[in-house]
Amino acid sequence: MSFEDRLVRPARPKSPGLAVFAGVVAGLAFLMMLVSVALGGNSGLIAIRSVAHPVLFGLVFLLAATTSVVAAVAERRAAIITASAGGAAVAVLFAAARIIDAGSYDEPDRPYQSPDGRYVLVVDHWSAMIDPMWDLVLEQKSGATSRYWRFGCVNGDYDGLSSVRWVSNSELAITVDDGEKRVKISAAGPGPVDPALRSCRGSYS
Repeated sequence: MSFEDRLVRPARPKSPGLAVFAGVVAGLAFLMMLVSVALGGNSGLIAIRSVAHPVLFGLVFLLAATTSVVAAVAERRAAIITASAGGAAVAVLFAAARIIDAGSYDEPDRPYQSPDGRYVLVVDHWSAMIDPMWDLVLEQKSGATSRYWRFGCVNGDYDGLSSVRWVSNSELAITVDDGEKRVKISAAGPGPVDPALRSCRGSYS
């Protein structure tokens, strides 16, 4: 063997199988991220709501895409280290989020069904540290195409939620400290909504 041959380093082993697998995972995660954003936000299909986690799917997409690229151009060990480190980082982020949420509490949801049974207003009473909050979510019952609208949230720092009742099949009466607020319901969802029913930070449907 010549001196020049001994200077040539052997090509590093690639991992095409791992690259393809990680690429498929990245594609599925990206698709689920788009579905979560489009159909699982403050309004959308009830069937999608339980699996709509755009941040989680976005992180999985970035991790899988990075692993796919590393597996295609570097050693298998580097790809495994990348996937392991990224997975650990995602786990730490969600563990930190759970710790932050430890100071809040949830009470059982309180459903209020319309007289004809087509709609249900779900009042989710929870707490952000010491502040009581009431999420207002309207659900339309129509089988596989059942929809929901998160149309309001009452912040206990500004108003307390006193009572909820259906005036008719298409109108709600929600009483807060500021008085009774009426919300009309149509096929497009609830609205218009009084600002007193949107005193929490965030966006609504």
